[in-house]
Amino acid sequence: MDKTKTTIHTMGTIILIYSILVFAGGLMGFIMKKSLPSLMGGGLFGLSLVFTSIQTFALRKWGLYASLMLILLLDAFFSYRFLTTHTFFPSGVMLLISTGTLLILVLKLKKLDALPKKTLS
Repeated sequence: MDKTKTTIHTMGTIILIYSILVFAGGLMGFIMKKSLPSLMGGGLFGLSLVFTSIQTFALRKWGLYASLMLILLLDAFFSYRFLTTHTFFPSGVMLLISTGTLLILVLKLKKLDALPKKTLS
């Protein structure tokens, strides 16, 4: 496998792991606080990110960009929640995870732009 495909598959794996964390966070919010919005938000965003990670694995460029947009949206949401509640768990933890994931994906995307452009559709 060439470097472009390896980088794309790494990005797909990162997105998939993040989607599992988002889904698990929504489920934990429901179990701990009986928060239906947490369950629905975590489920909706988690499944959307699973779908976009599959598209990234299939070498579809839009899947990668859709993932970045969803993660950016979640990052903004968790930033807002952290600034309003000042509680580290769960909003602060998810803010750190979201920002870290976003940073890693943007750096990988920059690395991808430096490679030959023959693989993505």
